[in-house]
Amino acid sequence: MKKSVKIIALALAFCMLAASLCACAGEGKTMMTFADKSMTVNTYELILSRMKGTLYTYGYDVTSDSFWNTVISSDGTTYDDYFRVSVTEQASRYIIAEYLFDRYGLVLTEEREKLVDDLMALCVKRAGSKTALNSELKSFGANYDILRDLYLLETKIDMVKDHLYGEDGELIGDEVRQKYLEENYVAFGQIYLASYYYLIDTDRFGDHVYYTDDKHKHIAYDKKNGSTQTDEYGKTIKDIFGEDEYFTEDGKIAYDKKNGKIGYLLDDKGEYVTEPHDDKTLGELYNNAHAYAEACSGDIDAFLEMAEIYDEMSGKGEPLYLYAEEHYYGLQSEAYEYLDDITKALGDMEVGECKVIESDYGYHVICKYEMPEKAYENEDQKDVFEGFMEELVADLFDAECKKYESGIKIVTEVYESASSMSEIGVNTLY
Repeated sequence: MKKSVKIIALALAFCMLAASLCACAGEGKTMMTFADKSMTVNTYELILSRMKGTLYTYGYDVTSDSFWNTVISSDGTTYDDYFRVSVTEQASRYIIAEYLFDRYGLVLTEEREKLVDDLMALCVKRAGSKTALNSELKSFGANYDILRDLYLLETKIDMVKDHLYGEDGELIGDEVRQKYLEENYVAFGQIYLASYYYLIDTDRFGDHVYYTDDKHKHIAYDKKNGSTQTDEYGKTIKDIFGEDEYFTEDGKIAYDKKNGKIGYLLDDKGEYVTEPHDDKTLGELYNNAHAYAEACSGDIDAFLEMAEIYDEMSGKGEPLYLYAEEHYYGLQSEAYEYLDDITKALGDMEVGECKVIESDYGYHVICKYEMPEKAYENEDQKDVFEGFMEELVADLFDAECKKYESGIKIVTEVYESASSMSEIGVNTLY
C-alpha cells in the first residue's frame, strides 16, 4: 500500500508562523515549536541528511538532481518535496515527545547521559578528532553539540516509549497486538510454478551428485555398500572436501540416495544455476496455474490438497505472511516487486479466494488465509515478524503524537531556508 503525500498536507496539519516572527533564517534559528519545546533548522537538517543516507544505502541515486526533481504526483510534488514533508513530520514527533517526556515526569539519568557521551566519544575517535568530526557534520548542517543534543533527544523518546508501552512492548495487550497484526499483515498460501529449472550437479562420471545438506558441504556416501580406493601412490582417494571417497563395484561414486539430497549446480558466487523453460512448457505452466486457481477458489482445504500434490517449492501450502508495508512513494526494489503485487492482490481478496500472480520468476497461485491468533509468535516466520513489536510501538507512538500535532508551529522563513534534499549531505553514520 503506497502512501500518497501532498505538500498541502503539511500546511493543513501545522500552523505556519509568519516570517515576521523571525527576522532572518540561519544557523541556530528556531524552525519548529510546540508548547515550550523547539527545534532549530540545524537539527532538522541533520535528520534530513539521515533520510538521504537511508535512501543511499538502498541504492537510490540521491546525488542526482534529476532524481530529486522527479515529479511523482499530479499536483507537481517531487521526491524532494515528498521527503522534506516526511522528515518534517518526523521532526514534529521529536519535539512532541520531548514535551511528553516532561509531562510524564521522566528524568534523564546519569547512566543514560553517559551512554550518549560514550557514543559521542566513538564518533570523535572514528573521525580522528573533534575538529574532524565537526568538519564532517558541517555538510549535514550540524556540529558536535547539535549531534549530541539529538542523541539525547532520541534517548528521551525511547524513555517515553518505554513508559507508555514497556521496554519490550510488554505493556501492550494481546487484543491490541492482534488488531495491529490483522491490519498490517496478510496470511496466504502459495503454489509456485517457476518459469525456470535448476541445473543438477553431476560428478566426473556424469551421475547426479548427492549431498548431506543443501549447502553442499559434504558428499552423502553409501559407506555400507561402497568402499574406498587408493591411488597409484597407495593413498586413499579424497573428494573435493578432503574426505574419503566411496565407490561402487563398477568404479562409480557410491551415493546414499536414500538419505542424501540431489545437489543443484552452483556458480562461483554460490548461487543456483538456472535455465528458463521453453515456450511450450511456459504455456503449460500458465494453463496449470489458472486451472489450480479456478478449481480451488473459495475452498482452502481444496487448495491445501492441491498444494500437497503439486507444490515442491513453497512449503506445500504452509502459511506465509507479508507485511502490508507503506513503501516510500514510488520506491521499491524491482527484485521484490512481485511481492508488492501479491500484497495488493491479497488486500482485495476474500478469505479462501485464489488468484494467479505472474512475475519474472513464474506463476504464483495464491490463496488468502484467515490470520491466525498470535501469528507473530510463529517460530517458522521469525524473519517476517522480526520487527513486529518495534513496528507496533512506533505505530502506537505515532498515533499518540498525532493528538498534539495541531499545536506544532513552523517558522515559514526558516523552514524555506533549510537545505533541500539535493543540497544536504549523505549521512550514513550519524
